[in-house]
Amino acid sequence: MSALAQSPLYTGLFVLVCLAGAALFGGLIRTQIAERHRSRETIELIQVSVTMLVTFASIVLGLLVSSSKTAFDTADGEMHNYAIKLIELDRALRDAGPVADDIRAQLRAYTAAAIASTWSEEPSPKGDYYPRLAPDNPNDIDIANSKLGQMINKIGVAVVNLPQDGLVEREARNAADRQFRDLDQNRWYLLSVENPTVDLPFLLTLVLWMVIVFACFGLTAPTNPIATIIIILGAAAIASAMYVIVDLNTLFDDGIFSIPSTYMHQALRGMEAP
Repeated sequence: MSALAQSPLYTGLFVLVCLAGAALFGGLIRTQIAERHRSRETIELIQVSVTMLVTFASIVLGLLVSSSKTAFDTADGEMHNYAIKLIELDRALRDAGPVADDIRAQLRAYTAAAIASTWSEEPSPKGDYYPRLAPDNPNDIDIANSKLGQMINKIGVAVVNLPQDGLVEREARNAADRQFRDLDQNRWYLLSVENPTVDLPFLLTLVLWMVIVFACFGLTAPTNPIATIIIILGAAAIASAMYVIVDLNTLFDDGIFSIPSTYMHQALRGMEAP
């Protein structure tokens, strides 16, 4: 069941099947209940209950879509900033002179490895100057890879140990150290938001509300093709909304909504420029 909160496709199909099945179940039940249970008062009670549940569900769905989109946009912006800070650190190391060439090579290797690990479905950067990192576990194929953390920490230690023999060297070292600290802070923020998941109990509660609503649709809807098509379209619309919510929360997966690798590729090209 945890896959529902992590896979947009599974979530969408699960919701679609549940809602369509609930409507079918309601239609089957309607043919079995006595006429006295289908009075005008009963139908009105069902309609009021459906209205209440639809109101609750629409508010919750709207809030979920809005919060998921805001979180996605924030993470996308932070990834953009991360790529910019990688370039700024590389420039600071350039200013430090030949003594920092080895650190620049490590930074370039880290950037290429991060691209290959985070966007594993895309072609990896060309060259053999960086390690192809295996994920720590099947669900950890992104920037949270512990081996990437070891690489960036090694770069930080090397920056701190840059020579400070003269005023120029000291200023260059301090500038590079400030850039690395900003980069590391941005990285830890990304680690805190990478691949958030929708809370499964909350997701199932929302689906339960909609199952009740569609079961009531099956109880009260007329038996004609137009009504059937409308119910199916309604179920598809709710399923697509749930798909979007889960997809927005899987930041680096190969879905409709995912943070692109463009920013990191631009940073890598900047490091490779003479």
